[in-house]
Amino acid sequence: MRRHRPSLSLSLALALFAPALAACDDGPATSQTQILNVRSDTATTDDALAGDTVSPLDTLTAADTLSAADTLATADTLPTADTLPPLDTQSPPDTANPCVAAVELCNGEDDDCDGQTDEGFPGLGAVCDGDDADSCADGVVRCAPDGTATRCDDDAASIVEICDGQDDDCDGQTDEGGVCPTNPTVCYQGENNTWDVCFDLVPASPSMGADYVYPSSSDPRYAPPVNYLDLQGLATSTKIAKNFALSEFVSIDKGRWAVLSATAVQHFQAIRAALATPLYINSGYRSPGYNDGIDGSAPLSRHMYGDAADVTTQGATTLAAIESACTAQNASYIQVYVAHVHCDWRDDPLGHDFWPAPAGAPLLPGRDGVSGDGAAPDDLWGTVALTSPDPARVGVDMVVDADWSAAFDEGTPLVTWRVTAPDGAGAYAADAETTLRFTPWAPGAWRIAWSVGGMFDGELVVDVLPE
Repeated sequence: MRRHRPSLSLSLALALFAPALAACDDGPATSQTQILNVRSDTATTDDALAGDTVSPLDTLTAADTLSAADTLATADTLPTADTLPPLDTQSPPDTANPCVAAVELCNGEDDDCDGQTDEGFPGLGAVCDGDDADSCADGVVRCAPDGTATRCDDDAASIVEICDGQDDDCDGQTDEGGVCPTNPTVCYQGENNTWDVCFDLVPASPSMGADYVYPSSSDPRYAPPVNYLDLQGLATSTKIAKNFALSEFVSIDKGRWAVLSATAVQHFQAIRAALATPLYINSGYRSPGYNDGIDGSAPLSRHMYGDAADVTTQGATTLAAIESACTAQNASYIQVYVAHVHCDWRDDPLGHDFWPAPAGAPLLPGRDGVSGDGAAPDDLWGTVALTSPDPARVGVDMVVDADWSAAFDEGTPLVTWRVTAPDGAGAYAADAETTLRFTPWAPGAWRIAWSVGGMFDGELVVDVLPE
């Protein structure tokens, strides 16, 4: 009987899937060879099949015998790993704040998505001089409206040059453009702070007489004036500041010709504003002749140079408040008297109006008994001393007198006292009394603190004996 011959399709299937089976088999690696040998033996041991013709495996077409699973794409047709971009170069999309690069503009935004803002527009925020009539850098560099450039945003009004000895419009020139009259002139801030209240000046002349012979000094701060105000026929009622008229600082009975610093007037107006109460000028300018007629007056009193005045609020404030206000205005020299305070600016350069040369000359050290640093002149002093009894005893009136030099030329300096008993308790305090009187009630060391004119102070210790 003829043996059944395995079909070629089965043989072919075994041949094709044998490698896969071998790859998945945990057994010996000879499984594939054994299976093929079985197929070969089955195909050749039967004599009756010797004449049969079997097609070689490599002539078979897979399409004729493969199952549907064989039509799947094989691994070598998939994209390989080296065709994919590396993982570390891939960034997840920013869905919250997507940035679409564009041309960078000057608008405070990062238009080109580079992490910078308004790069390429240097100078933003710097000060600048805008398109106005002055040369002053009072503007700021900002972005132009269309964002393509910058511009100087200068909204300040143009600064106009005025006759004040300053470079008002920042062009490197002073009082240019004919703003100053041809004749010598002095200008004050006026009622509206416009610096347009001006008076003509007259040159100094020997015909002014002996009353205008100034003391000799090598200190440029004490140079005789070159020009003067002529008060004869001048409207002295004119307001030279918000709260002051010219007549409050100068008077023809103290000299027909006068000098009055515009800077000093500005300081006194500021002091008046700080005190918020009327400020009265007791004494302003004095001619040298008038100053010589005052007993004990200083030979180089600043009243002769127009930058000093004795002021009071007539009790509306304390003298200490006036002193503090003068200090706040950087007064060079301050003296406190019984009823007024003297303030002057002797260390300020002389004005270019009354002293056109040398205007603003550097200051030299003080001469002729006047310090150049605002300290007390060499001939100015104040002190106190126990007058009686000596020795002091309990129950007996104690008298302490203050004394000072004639260099306090504006009147009696203010003297203040504070007495402290041996037990530390404050016993007595007084102002404006040049003589201190009190009766000690306990033995021991009594301390008397004193001040003369706000410039000299100290402490006197008196040992009081028992009765």
